[in-house]
Parts: sequence; structure tokens; C-alpha cells
Amino acid sequence: MIDNLKVDDPVGAVAVHGFGGVFGTIAVGLFDATHGLLTTGEFSLFGVQVLGAAVVIIWGLCSGVVM
Repeated sequence: MIDNLKVDDPVGAVAVHGFGGVFGTIAVGLFDATHGLLTTGEFSLFGVQVLGAAVVIIWGLCSGVVM
């Protein structure tokens, strides 16, 4: 998706580290054996992980704009 949008990212850092990191963070909330959404049906850990990913994305975007 990033490559098709022609974003200036010659080494693919956003596609690999950005999207991979967000997926890894959210995957904990989905697949955790004791509190995961898909394994136990509990939403609390998944919600915390999505909130954490959103905060990091917003912080990164705001910091980038300031720089």
C-alpha cells in the first residue's frame, strides 16, 4: 500500500517497522492465551493494545510534523 501511494520511503521502513509494529501490538490483544479477544472473548486487553498503538501513531505523526 505504501509503495503504491508513492510515499518517499526508499528502504521500506514504514511498511516493515510501522505496520509490523502496529500489527504486533494489536496481535497481543487478539492472541494472548489468558486475556486475548480471540482466545477468551475478553475485549479489555485488545482495547488497551489498540489504544496504545493509536497513541504511538499520533505521537509519531505529531513529532514528525513538528520536526
